[in-house]
Amino acid sequence: MAAHLSKVFKDEERWQRFVLGLPAAEVLREILATPWWLFLVKAVYHRRGDPSELFAHSTAPALKDHLLSLFIPAVVDLRPSPYHAERVQGWLTMIACHLRDGLPAGESVDIHQPRLWPIAGVDRVRHTDAVAAALVYLALVLPLVFLRERPESWLIATAGLGALAVAWDVSRQGGDFPMCAPWGRVFSTTTLNLVIDIVPVGLVLGGLGGLAAIPVGWLANALSLDSIVSVLPALAMLWSVLLGLLLVRGVGTTHTFTGTYPPDVNTAVRWHHVLRGDLLYGCFTIVVAGLSMAVAWWALSFSDVMALSSMPALDALTLGLIGAALRWVVDFGGGRRYLVFLLCLRGRLPYRLGRFLRWSHKGGLLRTSGGAYQFRHREFQQWLAQHI
Repeated sequence: MAAHLSKVFKDEERWQRFVLGLPAAEVLREILATPWWLFLVKAVYHRRGDPSELFAHSTAPALKDHLLSLFIPAVVDLRPSPYHAERVQGWLTMIACHLRDGLPAGESVDIHQPRLWPIAGVDRVRHTDAVAAALVYLALVLPLVFLRERPESWLIATAGLGALAVAWDVSRQGGDFPMCAPWGRVFSTTTLNLVIDIVPVGLVLGGLGGLAAIPVGWLANALSLDSIVSVLPALAMLWSVLLGLLLVRGVGTTHTFTGTYPPDVNTAVRWHHVLRGDLLYGCFTIVVAGLSMAVAWWALSFSDVMALSSMPALDALTLGLIGAALRWVVDFGGGRRYLVFLLCLRGRLPYRLGRFLRWSHKGGLLRTSGGAYQFRHREFQQWLAQHI
């Protein structure tokens, strides 16, 4: 250790004095035997300061606390930035406290940028996100509902109930929901594999939904339930779409919780990867919904009980879109919730959070592990969480 420091700082008198005084400082020698603390001493006193001041601390806790308190100011001094050391420590402390208190299972170490939303207030973000999700759903559905001269009242009621269902479901989502399914390049082998996995099975499930309506129609006709027979084609369209989209949700869930990010995504997942994944799954949702409706319509054409001519094509499209919008808005909203989180921050973290995390990573305050950032060392994370 002494030879290493003498070699690295051979032309600096302050470091040579420090090396000469090390043999008499037993506690300091024991601490510097650990690579993390040796790195910290070099980082803190790399540009300025006298490392010999460490000899004034006779206990290990005092030495560690002193070094950790100087780490962030040293990084800010070494890498000029628009951030002040006090703000950097405050923001990192906020993240460290979130990792300590955010999970029932105990302290976490992974910093997923789109998963920091509870910092802005769990209820505030959930309720705001519920309103945003309902507005997105209505923006998708209402244009098709009001495309006709006289919109059907039952379609308007169905769309309204869908908006309430979306708001209710999203307002209760927490933990790992809504899902964050990051994606790198859209035109890639990973995307092609997703198409191969989703589209064929979606067609089969949509067809099964249409076929399942046929015996129900026969039974309702035998029982003289004409009102049920008349609305059954519309219901068949809706549940065929929902059935066909089960696979889209399943693939998204698998992709999210196995942690196997596509190979074209950067080491630490950024917000625009999540938003791109949301939009990509939205496109797949619309495509699979349309194919499921087409197959269900074809299957229902074999029924001698249900008259497809009684259901306008525009109504069928509207119901299919309602089902697709319900699934997409509720299941894939990681990017949307992150935007809501930024709106609710109120100064707790910088609005350009991704830029700050990248700067912290380049400065050595954070490291990357798979698709997440982590603090440079567990002791650094724990020290921040204890110094609010």
